[in-house]
Amino acid sequence: MSVGTLPSERGLPPQPEVHGPSPYARGPITGRVLTEEPVPLVPTTEEPVIKKKRKRADAAQLKVLNEVYARTAFPSTEERAELAKKLDMSARSVQIW
Repeated sequence: MSVGTLPSERGLPPQPEVHGPSPYARGPITGRVLTEEPVPLVPTTEEPVIKKKRKRADAAQLKVLNEVYARTAFPSTEERAELAKKLDMSARSVQIW
């Protein structure tokens, strides 16, 4: 250690700051906490969104889906849309079934 310099709190020599300010919310490298509250992504005045319950396919829908997927494991987009309309399901429900 050279004369006239003090080591940092952890016993390491001071390092020059090579990079610009950090883009993260914890503040500069000094470790001090930011006093500004983060801006919420969703306005808090709205009620929370409630997810719909998952619907199970009924017996008639299962019969048709099993027949189609027994024939082809990957029905085309058009087939899935047609099945969805026929079975009163969403195309996504047919796809992930």
